[in-house]
Amino acid sequence: MKLEKYLDQLRSESGFIWVSVINNEGLALCQSGTEEPFELAALLPSWICNGKDIARAAQMESGMGLICLVPKRGSHALLLRNFEVNNENYILLIATSKMPPKIATTLNNICHKLTEFI
Repeated sequence: MKLEKYLDQLRSESGFIWVSVINNEGLALCQSGTEEPFELAALLPSWICNGKDIARAAQMESGMGLICLVPKRGSHALLLRNFEVNNENYILLIATSKMPPKIATTLNNICHKLTEFI
């Protein structure tokens, strides 16, 4: 299974609105759910202006590298989780209207699965 197919499957099974894998430079490797990679940018906090800011946000949380950004306007939560493959950093970015149960475990399992495709 290719990364794109996995993200499509993940999005449809989990009910996520948007799923993207971003490299450490803030460039999207693959995404599912929207035509434009940053179509949801209006829902991001004002200090996040580009992909590099998203990468920085994913690394701000020191322990698990997990951060949840809930915008003041809109109904979507943005979940970020950084992970590493072959000493390269990547970021999983998910937009969702409802939080999955056991969110940290869920994101950790998704990132573990993503290592098979990167």
